[in-house]
Amino acid sequence: MGHIKRVIAFSLIMLLANSFTLAQDTTLTVTANGKVGIGTTSPEGTFDVSGADPVIYIQDTETLSANARVFLKFSESDNDGSPQAAFRIGQDSRTFRIAFSAEDTQTGIYNDLFTVKDDGFLGLRISPVADLHIKQSQAITSGGTGGLMLEDADDTDNWQVHHSGLHLSFTENGTRRSYITAATGELTVVSDKRFKKNIEGLPSVLDGVLKLNPLKYHYLGNAASAVKTSGFLAQEVAEVFPDLVRHDEDGNMGLAYDNFAVLAIKAIQEQQAIIEQLKQDIEALKN
Repeated sequence: MGHIKRVIAFSLIMLLANSFTLAQDTTLTVTANGKVGIGTTSPEGTFDVSGADPVIYIQDTETLSANARVFLKFSESDNDGSPQAAFRIGQDSRTFRIAFSAEDTQTGIYNDLFTVKDDGFLGLRISPVADLHIKQSQAITSGGTGGLMLEDADDTDNWQVHHSGLHLSFTENGTRRSYITAATGELTVVSDKRFKKNIEGLPSVLDGVLKLNPLKYHYLGNAASAVKTSGFLAQEVAEVFPDLVRHDEDGNMGLAYDNFAVLAIKAIQEQQAIIEQLKQDIEALKN
């Protein structure tokens, strides 16, 4: 009885002082301004856990329930106290997840913006069913915020890879350059006349085409048994058609092979013109 009286008296004194520490080893401390410390008498935040191995356990006893939920939740509220955003970490329907959620202002429903599941799947605006699952903020043909953006380290130049509503599109600095066509998987380069300027005819190419040297080769690093690639050497092409040669960031040469089809068509047209002229010359000789 005397021990109980001493505990009550000590508690009253601490409450009157608006601060108290429970147990001699600073197991629990509540400061005058409402901060709670475990393992510390000087909590730096509203809730401060300190120690050699600080661990917080939250366990749901409904281990057999398929709908068991246990979460540690941090939420932010607007001026009238209504929640607007929340960060949650825990288990929902036997699936562990880390989620950052935002409130839909029209429906009042919280939608997960960022989710990590216990299988390692990462989702943006969706509960993921793949390693990385993104629900785009918008379906766009070019520009906008949807998709994955990669920005240069030294400036704001960027590329976006995004679902444009039907195709998988590749956009450079807000302008779509190409897309993989739905159903066929073909890579299509944007070629609409409305997106072009300084248009001019192609000069004669037949003599240059005849100088091209088609080859078969291995790339460095290919095994000797690997199938050889058919193509050209960029240095040789540069001597005949320099406009077809590209250079990467390190100065290495590359070729825009799609443009060779244009050369072939132009060369066939020139060759056909020669054939037609020969036909006319032969007919003239006959007559």
